[in-house]
Amino acid sequence: MNTLRLGGAHIVSGFDEDIATLFGQFDEMRTVASRMLGDAMTALCTKDEVLADEVVKRDRTVDELQVQLESGVVRVLARRSPVAEDLRTIITLIKAASILERIGDHAKNIAKRVRSIDIEGLTGEIAHVERMATIARKQIELGVRALMERDAAIADEVDALDDELDDAFDDLTAMMVRRMSEESMDAYASTHILFIGKQIERSGDHGVNIARAARYIATGEHPRDQVDKRTLVDA
Repeated sequence: MNTLRLGGAHIVSGFDEDIATLFGQFDEMRTVASRMLGDAMTALCTKDEVLADEVVKRDRTVDELQVQLESGVVRVLARRSPVAEDLRTIITLIKAASILERIGDHAKNIAKRVRSIDIEGLTGEIAHVERMATIARKQIELGVRALMERDAAIADEVDALDDELDDAFDDLTAMMVRRMSEESMDAYASTHILFIGKQIERSGDHGVNIARAARYIATGEHPRDQVDKRTLVDA
């Protein structure tokens, strides 16, 4: 049975409840994944190996939430046979959930480095990646908010933050190269810092991908057709 709308709401009220449940599960995934990234950075900055281990274990929670959401989507597809915007929304939720799962993976990867890296003498570098993580988490939060509210304007804010995060990663790379050339940092520590910076930068990129998914729900413009504004500026 295809669902029908009447004045913005579905005639079959149970469908609205199903959608609300799916979005609730997605938001729960967002909460866990974003907190994992924040806690991974806290563990790094404070050399808290216990917290780092907790972050690693929490990755299983994100995986389980993803499975729950995907199972819910299958049930809705089977029971409601959604079409048009409704179908687009549900399919996009599955893709966005897989993006959140990858963010959790990045947080786990950072947490795993806590035991290996000696942060003594890396005050500036640690503060820099911490600032990067703040930007990335804001991208994730805004991307999810844009999707939850089906708001393309909020999605646009994420693109601007992506420029800031990319610049910050470039600055980090230059900082590492300079310190190694001055022989004030060994390659082992530099590799760890750059790895962490890249995990954060990728997390921000995933925030952009969620924002593009939100724009797809709101406007119907497929993510692959959404022009990167930075490309237009650089052309």
